[in-house]
Amino acid sequence: MAELVVVGAGRAGLSFAIALSKTRRVALVCRDAQRSASIERMALPVSLHREASSELSEAEVVIFATPDRALRAASEQWVAAGAARSGQSWIHLSGLAPPSVLAVETLEVSVASCHPLAAIADPLTLVQHPDWFERSTQALEGAFFAIDGDNPQVAIDIAKAVGGRPRRLDAKGRGAYHAAASIVANDWVALMAVGQGLAQQSGLSSREARQALLHLSKTAWDAVASLPQDTGLSEGLTGPVGRGDADTVRAHLALMEGLDASIHRALSIRLLEDLERSGRLGTESVSALREALIDEADDSFRQ
Repeated sequence: MAELVVVGAGRAGLSFAIALSKTRRVALVCRDAQRSASIERMALPVSLHREASSELSEAEVVIFATPDRALRAASEQWVAAGAARSGQSWIHLSGLAPPSVLAVETLEVSVASCHPLAAIADPLTLVQHPDWFERSTQALEGAFFAIDGDNPQVAIDIAKAVGGRPRRLDAKGRGAYHAAASIVANDWVALMAVGQGLAQQSGLSSREARQALLHLSKTAWDAVASLPQDTGLSEGLTGPVGRGDADTVRAHLALMEGLDASIHRALSIRLLEDLERSGRLGTESVSALREALIDEADDSFRQ
């Protein structure tokens, strides 16, 4: 019998199931027939189920790996299927939803949240690689995990079991924490789309542009990651804003239109504020950049 069940087989649920199967007896519930068939072909060391059922009720821990909007329904379906019992520990993987979203009045179960601060790839997209099993869990290894709930130790143990670094984070800080995660992980994708579109204007193919910009992104991340922890992020900055090159900034903006120009202008102004605070740029360079960046039609940027 499984000692742990993962309900939901999306990219996070499947990755957790794979990682936990290395040390525990794991069952995975996947209601999607097509995805279930693909997972079955992976021959994972987990027991695969199409629906929750009473045969899973002996599990000690249940991880609900569903979208936030489906968490309440998932826990209610778990109860209706006869898979729930008092004494179980229920955990969800949401970064924003409170642990209490899982609670039901008819059972005494502990509830917790265990959110990995990581961009998780879908293991089904990795099976073409010979080392897909290891790749499926790499994002979880070393990741920060935000933990909350009435029995946090179970969630802490789960985070450690997949190689994470757990830390208690109460409800007051969850909103800011999750917003930070969205900015860094999601907004970067939007910036890549803007950059790819511009690079293609130079004559690069979509494939060439993406490959070149991904390499640039990785080296930019590495430059910031190599900084000492007590050093400001702006010290890792390269490019025209970091050099105080107002003419190049102005030329770049002239190539952009609408939202793309607004995005670049707003983020560059944010970088300029950091550079000004750090004292990295002289007064003349800061003034020239501010003049190049601030849209004459938008006085809200003016100080």
